[in-house]
Amino acid sequence: MKKLNYNGQAEQDKFVCNILKNKTDGFFIEVGSRYPIRINNTYVLESSLNWKGIMFEWQKKRFEESYKLHRPNSNYVFGDAQQHNYREIFNTYNVPKNIDYLQLDIEPPRKTLNVLKALDGQVMGDYKFATVTFEHDVGRCKNADLRNESREILRDR
Repeated sequence: MKKLNYNGQAEQDKFVCNILKNKTDGFFIEVGSRYPIRINNTYVLESSLNWKGIMFEWQKKRFEESYKLHRPNSNYVFGDAQQHNYREIFNTYNVPKNIDYLQLDIEPPRKTLNVLKALDGQVMGDYKFATVTFEHDVGRCKNADLRNESREILRDR
């Protein structure tokens, strides 16, 4: 296998590759995708391991064309991630019931927790996630409640 060039901001992509043993043909949900390549946690999965997924980002004008150019295997959903109907989106894109990677990284961290709560209420009863990365920024924000609340939701699942 060729050497993988990781792009994740805190090596989340390397973590996922290690945990899933460089799985090929996987599926991801990336909430807060931002740049299609640079500091992106799923680019190496799509470009080197033939993954597909759904990228959620609020800045359509800024990123839509670059997603089309650099992320041809994925679908993109734009808008406030706290407001999406995830059940409808998952049905529309025929998301597999077993999802290999869920990435949650939006600002501020309280919004990331709100998205996790929305996913928990809408789809986590029917869909399973093999690997999850969740940016809580507890070190920067000094708010351990965010980390604790997210861990409680994930532990219950």
